[in-house]
Amino acid sequence: MIRIGIIGLGWWGKQIVMCLADSPRFKVVAGCDIDTKMAAPFAAAHKFDLTGDYKMLLTRPDIDAIAVVTRRPINSTSPATTRCCSRGLTSMPSRW
Repeated sequence: MIRIGIIGLGWWGKQIVMCLADSPRFKVVAGCDIDTKMAAPFAAAHKFDLTGDYKMLLTRPDIDAIAVVTRRPINSTSPATTRCCSRGLTSMPSRW
C-alpha cells in the first residue's frame, strides 16, 4: 500500500482524498492546509492527520508520496515539490 500525504485540502484536494478512500492500493495518512479550521472536519471524517505546515509532512516516515494540490501554479521547481524530491518522496503536483 502506498501511503499518501496531501498538500492542499480545498475542493480539488478533497476530491482526491475521496477518490482514494476505497482504494486497496493507496491510503491518505496525512494532509496539510493553511486553513486548518476549514480542513479539520474533513480530515477527522476521513481519519487522517492534519497540519498547517507542509514541511511537517516531509518529516513523517509513514508517507511514501505527496500530492501537491494547491491553487498556486505548481511546477517542478515549486518549494513543496523540490522539498519532496530532496527527501526522496514521489511528488505528484496538480494544478487546477
